[in-house]
Amino acid sequence: MTERAAEPTDPLLPMPEKNPAALRVAVSRLDPDALAKFEQQWDEAMRQVRDEYTLTPLRASILTEAVAA
Repeated sequence: MTERAAEPTDPLLPMPEKNPAALRVAVSRLDPDALAKFEQQWDEAMRQVRDEYTLTPLRASILTEAVAA
């Protein structure tokens, strides 16, 4: 009978902080080509924040990138 390998308990990469600078660093390390998309999504979220007077788009953008990174 073969034994199963132990499941890893820690993430392979540390989770970045939930702020734009830390997310930019994480995205650029994991996928430099995705940095332009991150910047585009960030700019769109900031536009929505200004236009709609709500932080919801900004929070959603940060959470999306934190999970993706």
